[in-house]
Amino acid sequence: MGFRYDFASTGMVCSHSLDDQPKADDFFMHAHEMMEIFCFLSGSAKYNVEGNSYPLEPYTILIMRMSETHMIQLDPTQPYERMSIHFVPQLISKVDQQETLLRPFNARAIGRLNKYDETCFSGKHYRSCINAILSQIDSEKAQSVLIFSHLLSLLAEISDAFERRPDKADENLQNGIAVEIVDYVNRNLFSDLSLQSISHRFYLSCSQVNRIYKKATGSSLWDYIVLKRLMSAR
Repeated sequence: MGFRYDFASTGMVCSHSLDDQPKADDFFMHAHEMMEIFCFLSGSAKYNVEGNSYPLEPYTILIMRMSETHMIQLDPTQPYERMSIHFVPQLISKVDQQETLLRPFNARAIGRLNKYDETCFSGKHYRSCINAILSQIDSEKAQSVLIFSHLLSLLAEISDAFERRPDKADENLQNGIAVEIVDYVNRNLFSDLSLQSISHRFYLSCSQVNRIYKKATGSSLWDYIVLKRLMSAR
């Protein structure tokens, strides 16, 4: 992984990286204890969030709240460039006590309405925010101020796009049954989630459940269950 830069300050981490020859095995399902804005810059990939698959184009934004599992599935023959910002919600609530800027993260079901592409925004200002965050300043303090100020502006753009979605309409979910399985797991996280019980619930064989989930997400269902339980325990 070739980092262009990696910057961290209290409650916030920002990174910009480029892999000329990405290795698919280097990318796996994970979740964070912070909120994330991910911006896809170049490559050929799709992004999976909680069983829902989103195709990516340059300057596509994905948002993930804490504990929302995600994984990129990419074409290793294409260079892969991205930018991400992780932040704790308290950082935003200090200047936005009503947390209106965090509604796109919190006021939706998991794995839904994560994607924001150019068609979602009213103009190009969101790109200007991203490009400003990608710039570098020698002073660490100035860099922190630059990133934070444009993070707030980018959150305002995302919030506006979220509120303008008609009736908060969901995307067409591409991985129907896989998403249903994810929803079931999250509703019953600490109940019996053996492969046998899940296959019985969905009238599928154990091998079918495994195959459907693996094809949709690139990860095993049991790995997902373990990760979600660990994040919940934390």
